[in-house]
Amino acid sequence: MLCCMIARKAGKCKTIARVRNPIYNKEIGFLKEELGLSMVINPEYEAACEIARILRFPSAIDINMFHRGRVELLNLKVEHGSVLDGMRVMEIHSKLKCDILVSVVEREEDIVIPNGEFIIREEDTISIIAPHKKAIEFLEKIGMIKNPVKSTMLIGGGDISYYLAKKLLKYGINVTLIEQDRERCEELSELLPKAMIIHGDGTDQNLLMEEGITEVESLASLTGIDEENILLSLYAKSKMNGKIITKVNRLSFDEVINSLDLGSVLVATLIIGVNIRGCFGSIWVAFQQAFFQVASIITTTGFSTTDFNQWPTLSKSILVIIMFIGACAGSTGGGIKVSRIVIAFKNVKNEISSFIHPKSVHIIRLEGKKVNNDVAKSVSIYLILYGLIFVASMLLISLENKGFETTFTSVAATLNNIGPGLDGVGPMENFGGFHPFSKCVFMFDMLAGRLELIPMAILFTPWTWKKRKIEPEKRSLFTKASFFCQYKMVEITNTKIVL
Repeated sequence: MLCCMIARKAGKCKTIARVRNPIYNKEIGFLKEELGLSMVINPEYEAACEIARILRFPSAIDINMFHRGRVELLNLKVEHGSVLDGMRVMEIHSKLKCDILVSVVEREEDIVIPNGEFIIREEDTISIIAPHKKAIEFLEKIGMIKNPVKSTMLIGGGDISYYLAKKLLKYGINVTLIEQDRERCEELSELLPKAMIIHGDGTDQNLLMEEGITEVESLASLTGIDEENILLSLYAKSKMNGKIITKVNRLSFDEVINSLDLGSVLVATLIIGVNIRGCFGSIWVAFQQAFFQVASIITTTGFSTTDFNQWPTLSKSILVIIMFIGACAGSTGGGIKVSRIVIAFKNVKNEISSFIHPKSVHIIRLEGKKVNNDVAKSVSIYLILYGLIFVASMLLISLENKGFETTFTSVAATLNNIGPGLDGVGPMENFGGFHPFSKCVFMFDMLAGRLELIPMAILFTPWTWKKRKIEPEKRSLFTKASFFCQYKMVEITNTKIVL
């Protein structure tokens, strides 16, 4: 506020101040007028307002407000058995008597701006524009929940929780707030006399069960630790059917999750967590260990917090599978990479479809962008080369007769740059017992996995080491071509290199 006041006095410019202290929240209008502020932004308050809007429409995926809240844009998913399934857009007004506008329909990877003849199908995500009262009427008639939740549980006693609890209590919603700091609990108890303030650890599953996590209609995980919020939401999802809201502070964290295909990570974590619960005596500890090991292996970080070599066969099998999946494209991690696997599966799907419909035309799309045939072909070549190197390495390592599990996972761990494997190369073991020849094979696999397979394969072609006369104007290009960039597909034809 001081900086804005000085800037306005010195330059007579528009000023925007970020004011986060709850003390000033009631005096925003006064501050704007007296200090000459053009706008005042409170990130925590805005986040609380957004969560409160979502809780008004628990069935909505996303809500945006326009024209000072008079018009709302809601994203809804058409569920199984919905009255909208099979209905034309033009029939919504005549059959449901609702004055709403269907602006966009998302169907799988396609985004459609529908006309009146467009037929809505199950699993479509539709975006509607309507005033607040019309939106409520529409949700009621299609059988989705229209009433706001009656009870909610907030984990964490920060500013967002305070603002949100204050709003929800004003709407008549019962609020249970869990905070582990005793002094903060006493402060919140004074500020929010109608809320139930619980002093305890929000990650304690016994405490959550005692406070009725299975009975509340919504839960918001609002602690200051992103990983803790994600784990809490996973646990809540397994115990309740209501709306779950997760706060993520770091924008980059969301990008990493999307790049690593969070669905796969969460599925692997859930399966392993349930499978190994007997090893730890607590489902919460089991989920923590499973989440850490899955994240460590799929990102090829190589860390271990427990001896997963002692886990059940199902859990170990899942860990081996995600060793091959690897990290996201363009990262410094190893593995085949998620993008290549997605392209390969879509390519197989298109080929099967081509056999059924020989004249059909198929386009591979990745994140909404077209993947040309050259890239799809290069992915197929990469997978074939990967398989050849893996099989050759396994045959060479198997000469030591270390056992199939040790041999297979040692090659997988080195070629994918994972670190630990299973059995003789598990997290509590090492590669010291292998013959020097086997260690040379491992070194080649690690270099190939880190530097990419095709550049390593090029180094072993006769063309790379054959002396050739190069014209002066091409010498600079040839010199640059001697250094192969990581994660770039190259095609070599005589002395011409096409990136």
